[in-house]
This record gives sequence, C-alpha cells and structure tokens, in this order.
Amino acid sequence: MTPPVLALELNDLGIVAARDDRPGLLTLDGSEAGSPGFALERGGTVVCGREAEAAWRLDPPRVRHAYWDRLGTEPFPQVFGGCANHAELAFAHLKLVLGQVNRDRLPVLLVLPPYHTRAQAGLLLSMLRELGVPCRAFLPAPLAAADTGGDRPVLLVDLFLHRATATLLAPGGARRIGGVTAPDCGALELLHAFAGVATREFMRQARFDPLHHAVSEQRLHDQLRALLAGGAPEIVIEHAGRRMSVSLPADLLAEAALPRFRELSAAVKELLAEAATPAELQLAPRAAAVPGLAAFLAAETGLAPRVRPVAAATSGALAALASGRIPAGDGVWVAGFAAAPSGGGAG
Repeated sequence: MTPPVLALELNDLGIVAARDDRPGLLTLDGSEAGSPGFALERGGTVVCGREAEAAWRLDPPRVRHAYWDRLGTEPFPQVFGGCANHAELAFAHLKLVLGQVNRDRLPVLLVLPPYHTRAQAGLLLSMLRELGVPCRAFLPAPLAAADTGGDRPVLLVDLFLHRATATLLAPGGARRIGGVTAPDCGALELLHAFAGVATREFMRQARFDPLHHAVSEQRLHDQLRALLAGGAPEIVIEHAGRRMSVSLPADLLAEAALPRFRELSAAVKELLAEAATPAELQLAPRAAAVPGLAAFLAAETGLAPRVRPVAAATSGALAALASGRIPAGDGVWVAGFAAAPSGGGAG
C-alpha cells in the first residue's frame, strides 16, 4: 500500500502543510495559518515559529527572521542560539514543523518560493535526509498554486515575509515565462507602513505612542499581523490601566502602502508585457488579503484579479502528483508540467 504524501509550503509568512489523505490544511504551530519564519534565541538554543514572532518586538536582538529568505551556509559573525548560519536556523524550524505534522516520516513534496534556487533545494534535501524524511519532489509555489488550466498565460502574485513576487506561467503550467520580486513590498515592509498609520491614529485620538513601549509595540504587531491576514480593522491596546482602540479602514492602510503597491504593480505590468497573449491575473491568498492591494492592481492593469484558495499551493502540488504530472523519482526538481491538466492545480 502506497503511504500518504505530505505537501509542505515553505512560505516564511507561515509554513503550511497538507496530506493527500486528509482534507484541508493541517494544524501547525497551533494554527492552520502555519508556522512563521521567526527564530528566538533562548538559553543557547533556538525556538522557532509563533512563539518566536510573539517575542520579536519585546526583544528584537534575540529574534531572527531572514533565514528562509536568505537560505544559505555563509557563517554569521557570531553564533546565534547554537546556529552558525541561516541554513542551520532553517533546519531547526524544519525539524519543529516535521515533528508536528510528520512523525511517521511520510514522503514530502516541498513547495518552494519562486526565488529559491536548485542549490537551496539541495540544502533542503540534505536537511530532510538528516531527519530521515524522504523527499518526493520540489515544486515552485506559483506552479503549484496557480490555475493554469485555461488557454491564457497566468500571472500569479504572492506575498512573503521579505518580498512580494510575480510569476508568469505558460498555459497548462508547461513552463515559467518570467518572474520578478518586489523586495520593498514584503509583509514586514507593509506592516511597518501600517504601524505608522496606527501610531498616528493612537497619537491623534489618545495621545499615546505604542512604539515607545515594547509590550504595546508587540501587541500592535500581533494585531496588524492578523489584519494583514484579513482580520478585524480595530486595534486595541491596554497600557497603564488605559484601554485604547483605533479603527484602520482599508483605504487608510492602502494609502500608507501606496509606494510598495506601485513597486509591485510596475513589476506586474513588466511581466504582462512579456506575455505573447493577454494573461490572467491571479492572487495567492496572502497577497489577496493585503488591504487595498487587489483593487490597486485591478486599477493599474485593467484586469480583474482571481483569488486562489487558501490551500492552493499544497493541494495543487498533491493534485499534480496524483495525476502523474510529477516525474517518478526522489528529490525531483519540477520546473514545469509536461502536459496541460484538465483543470486548475487546486480548482
């Protein structure tokens, strides 16, 4: 009997997992939203994921968050929590994740950011081997997440912790036509812009600056993070016996993020110009949740964005495996699908 397969999407905004024998996303790090790419130094070791992010603004020097974005073996100037480089931090996080969702050491499909290279995939393969976990294949996230079942090219926009990406795919996912990244439009840049708006509103309405106190700054980050994922626009902070709240409408946040949106829009329009025929614009769920982004891209491109489902990347990867579009072998690098599917990667 063929064992189940686990798909793992390595997005540093939140690593998510799914199995081909269970519906939906698995609970990981206490949430279906996944395990974010943060590492906290504690007592000579590291704690990764949500617990680390919850300490970021409380103790910034003891938290790192670039290790998935800069995955590599270049040594740190100083050892951090027993880790000598970004790859060792990524290994600690991967070990945590697999310990939660893959105790049976099932074969894994790794869904990678579009900017990860084959050399970085080789590092990940070595990590999985050290953990005793078989690797079935590596897929770029746009290939797995986009619905390329139509007769037009597809441009997929996605969001990561340190950058946004735009990837142009041929019909059927046969190949990647082009791709760009917008480093100033990552989630942390957007959160920084939103924090500026929130601070101005707190100062105006309550004469309180949440960025002057570590606890309130962390509380602000936590709520803006939830807002970035589609949460409530009201920010509530308690300090020194006071309970203060401000409302952050989507248009106010979009205005603050306008320089970032423009950078991403320029990249999107550059790619659309490369398409031989008119393309379809699709948004990964993390990009679609950014207040005002979908409307801005629609106005800039004249295209109505289509939002992909929450589990599009993991379900798309598993569907590709089930339909035979991933070649046989172990640790296979999948750059494109050999034949067009009858439907989209994840519906």
